[in-house]
Amino acid sequence: MSIKDLIAKQRAELAVVKTQAVEVVAGGERVELEFEKLLPDEWDALVASNPPRRGVEGDAMVGYNPKGLASAYPRVRVSGEDADAESWAELYSVLDSVWRNTIEVSIWGMNVNSSLQALRDLGKAQAGQS
Repeated sequence: MSIKDLIAKQRAELAVVKTQAVEVVAGGERVELEFEKLLPDEWDALVASNPPRRGVEGDAMVGYNPKGLASAYPRVRVSGEDADAESWAELYSVLDSVWRNTIEVSIWGMNVNSSLQALRDLGKAQAGQS
């Protein structure tokens, strides 16, 4: 496959909108949050604007501040409604830690781990494993 073919194929992949839904409890209500996977340049910019905090081992492991990144995540729907940046940051700030952690892991999984898993799966397929 040529480089141009690879680029075209990857652009087609990036054009497919991928989302991750997370259920949380806010104000005694069950609320569905939906996060849209970011394009690579958007993800890189968001990571760069949320550098790891000094002395926080979890930040060092993922390479950014997951709390800051989640709070600033640009594509969030709350119960089916697009959330503006200010409303999302405010909602995130009042969620219990368990929900914040769930959100942070979901965002990481969708934007980072899914690519790593695809590479692992391709390696297994090439090796004849399931």
